[in-house]
Parts: sequence; C-alpha cells; structure tokens
Amino acid sequence: MGRISEFPWQSQLVKKADTFYIKAMSSEKLLALKKSECQLE
Repeated sequence: MGRISEFPWQSQLVKKADTFYIKAMSSEKLLALKKSECQLE
C-alpha cells in the first residue's frame, strides 16, 4: 500500500544538427523539441 513498483522513466537529451530531441531510453524513440533554449557545453 502506497508503494510504486514501476521503474522511473529515463530519457536523454540528444542534439542532431540544430535540433534537440528527448530520447526515451526504453524504446529509443526521439521526440523533437520544437522550441528550446538548450546549449551544449
């Protein structure tokens, strides 16, 4: 009771050309970020 047995959702930030994506680690699917203010350092 009150416990969650699901694994946490894991993701990774990926950059290809000038577009940033969120990659779901479980399915390898990429979701493009339409507007982002991300910068790689």
